[in-house]
Amino acid sequence: MPASLSSLAARAAELRRVLERASYEYYVLDRPEISDLEYDRMFRELQELEAQHEELRTLDSPTQRVGAPPSGQLAKHTHLIPMISLGNAFDDDFEVHFQWASFVGANTMSRMCRIIRRGVISPNR
Repeated sequence: MPASLSSLAARAAELRRVLERASYEYYVLDRPEISDLEYDRMFRELQELEAQHEELRTLDSPTQRVGAPPSGQLAKHTHLIPMISLGNAFDDDFEVHFQWASFVGANTMSRMCRIIRRGVISPNR
């Protein structure tokens, strides 16, 4: 028996509430209460609900923006090399492994990360 639109709307509202709270705990308080895996599972569920029923998508949905305001306790920093995102690295079809290497020379220390996806090595760019 298919779920009624009102029960789907209630589920979407609950997912938005939980995800909003989780984002605040993670980005602002730096004290996440749920795992990244659980957050991503709920986020994907909300994405699927909104994709199947566009009328459930709201402008303030976590699917329509990125993260939350960062903690005011963090110092501003400009990266010399732009930071990149892996997107959703917890997708069941996307296995990611990291290899970190540290290099010391000329009184500086550098770090390099290689991303291995299904056995293919990609240098970070």
